[in-house]
Amino acid sequence: MEELGIGVDKSINDAIKQHEDIETFEMAGYCADDQLQCIAEQIRLRTKRTKSDIFTTGELLYKAKDICLRYKRGYKKWFNKQDIDFSYETGQNYVHVFEQCFSNKNIALQIPRSILYELSAPSFPEQLREFLFEQGNFDEIKDGELKNLKKKYEDGGIEAVQGDIKELNRTELVKRQVHSRLDLIKTHLNKLNKLKDKFRAGMYGKEVVEFDVQLEWLEPEASEISKTLYKEIELAYDNVDKAVIEAEQQLDKLADEILEQV
Repeated sequence: MEELGIGVDKSINDAIKQHEDIETFEMAGYCADDQLQCIAEQIRLRTKRTKSDIFTTGELLYKAKDICLRYKRGYKKWFNKQDIDFSYETGQNYVHVFEQCFSNKNIALQIPRSILYELSAPSFPEQLREFLFEQGNFDEIKDGELKNLKKKYEDGGIEAVQGDIKELNRTELVKRQVHSRLDLIKTHLNKLNKLKDKFRAGMYGKEVVEFDVQLEWLEPEASEISKTLYKEIELAYDNVDKAVIEAEQQLDKLADEILEQV
């Protein structure tokens, strides 16, 4: 694993570093064409390295737009001439993410792209965006819910969405509380399953002889007790496994019910 990327050719990271150094120390003295060429090369290199470097790419495009504006160049025309591996519209999304979400970068990087693009669009209300970053739970917010929250905000202000956000947060809290217990149960359920297998294997360590045959070798009383014990272990495993599945289904149903109200 490379420091700046997973499974990436070191030459790409070295090239990025070289262009970053040029931009930091020398680019101010370049003409507009050379500055734009340097930015385009950085974007091309970063696109090869990773598709998730949204903020840095957005910042580079933001700088390119500023240069084009200052030197009266057409930004879209410049963009379309570059060999960049994403569309102009995607580039605009990157710029909006950089402009609108940089102060919440750590949270934003955990949000699905479709949600992040919608959240950072210029048409998205700034007050609602900040409220969601402060109070919202993006694990529970899908594209449709975000549109509904935006409409409710436009109709009734921040007060109109506070209740919905509170319920979404409560859903996530319930899920976290239950999952912490489910994880514990699954760990011990796995141990119970291994116990069941060991019990069937008996003295051999693995079931080289069928369990029913092994029981026939035992004294009648021992055979009956062993049969009962195995049956209870098997029943316990099946009951707990079923309870875990039902609990997870119940959580999914709870989340769906809450989202239907948003």
